[in-house]
Amino acid sequence: MRSADTKNWHVLSKVKAANNSSSSISYETMDEHPFSGVSYYQLKTIDLNGEFKLSEIRAISPSIDALNIYPSPVNSVLTISKVNYNSDIYFTDLNGRGILPHIIDQTSGSIVIDVSNLDGGLYFVNNSAEGIVGKFIKE
Repeated sequence: MRSADTKNWHVLSKVKAANNSSSSISYETMDEHPFSGVSYYQLKTIDLNGEFKLSEIRAISPSIDALNIYPSPVNSVLTISKVNYNSDIYFTDLNGRGILPHIIDQTSGSIVIDVSNLDGGLYFVNNSAEGIVGKFIKE
């Protein structure tokens, strides 16, 4: 779901569940038209019996000096450029779990990351000053 104010929510997309699976399954969707200001996102998972759970709300806001994150979707190597040296960059999955160590190349201001071992899905790029500043999709 998506919201501009965390009060009025709209369905961004619906993804059919794999039903009774005993293994972890990743789902993804892309907001092709985010709000020009802050966009808030929340997952709603509905069990077969109709019970539902809401995830933590995530806020994403575009930045004038936004990072360049490419390619996305990505299979093996992700590049992030326009990195601010005064802010720690870290990566999280949809559940907010930290993933992937990072190294900033001080000469180019870029991070090059091997993401080939990640499961397919949506991941967030965060910095210590602003929170979530970008996202990428792993195929």
